[in-house]
Amino acid sequence: MNMNPINQGNQSSGVLNGVYCEVTNCVYNADKKLCTAKSIKVGPQFAASSADTVCDTFKPQ
Repeated sequence: MNMNPINQGNQSSGVLNGVYCEVTNCVYNADKKLCTAKSIKVGPQFAASSADTVCDTFKPQ
C-alpha cells in the first residue's frame, strides 16, 4: 500500500496525483479536472458523509 502523503503530487506538472476537481472556477483547477494546489484541506471536522464536506482550499478565479 502506498502511504505517501497526497500533497507530494507530480512535481514536474504541479498537479496533485489522484486529486480530481470538477470546480472549473477554482484557480487551482487545471484542464477543468486536476488540482494544482500544493496541498488540500477538506472540512468541516464534524462531517458525517461526503455531502457534508467542503474543500477549504477552493479559491475562486
